Amino acid sequence: MAQVASDCRRAIDLEPSEADVLSWCARVLSQRGDVEAAFRASRQAIALDPQNAGRRLALAYDALALQRYDRAAAEAHLAGALEPELMLPRAIEARAHLLAGRADRCAAMELGPHAGLRATCLYDLGQRAEASAIVDSLIAGLAARALYDTVYTAVIRAEDLAVYYAWAGDPAESLSWVRRAYDLSPSGVEPRVLESALFDRVREDPRFSREVEGIRAGIWDRVRRESETLRN
Repeated sequence: MAQVASDCRRAIDLEPSEADVLSWCARVLSQRGDVEAAFRASRQAIALDPQNAGRRLALAYDALALQRYDRAAAEAHLAGALEPELMLPRAIEARAHLLAGRADRCAAMELGPHAGLRATCLYDLGQRAEASAIVDSLIAGLAARALYDTVYTAVIRAEDLAVYYAWAGDPAESLSWVRRAYDLSPSGVEPRVLESALFDRVREDPRFSREVEGIRAGIWDRVRRESETLRN
C-alpha cells in the first residue's frame, strides 16, 4: 500500500488534469492516513469535474475526517443536489451537522433508512425517549429481518446503531453493532465514519479499540476465504 501511495503522488504530478486519477489517488491517500493530501486531490478532481456527485462525496468524507464540518456539510449537500435519489449525501451532511453542534439541523432532515442517525441527533438534543423509541424499533426490525431489502442493506442500520451507542458513550453496545455490521458484510462500518469524532467517546475503551482493530485486520483474509469458497 505504501508503494501504491507513492505511485499515486507521482501520477498526480504527471497527470494533474485527470480527474479520475485524482479521485482514485485521493481514496488511496485517505486509506494511508494522509487525509490532508487526499483532501487536496479530491478538491482538484472537483475543480475538473464539478458535476460529479461521487467526487463531492469523497471530498465531504475527507473534510469530515479533518473536522472541517462546514465544508463536509456543504459538499454533501451539493452532491445530494446533483443526485437527489441518493441517501448517502444526506447521511454525511447530517453527521457533519451533528459534529458541528447543529443536532437540530440533523434531526430536521429527511434521512430515510438512516433512522438511527436521526435518533443520534435527537439523543444529542436531549430527546432521549424519542431517540430510544427509534432505536428499539430498528433493533426489533433487524431481529425480525423486516429491514432487509435490496436497496438499503441492514449494514447501514447496524452502522448507524454503532454510531448511536458510541455517541451515547456506551462502548459495549457500540462494539456489538460494529461487529454486527462486519458480520453482515466485509465493508462493515465505513472507515471514515469509524475514524471520525463520532466514535471519540468510546475510542479509548481498551476492549473497543482492541476488538475493532482485530476485526479490521482480518477483513482481507475473510474476503480471500469467501472468494475462494465462491470459486470452488
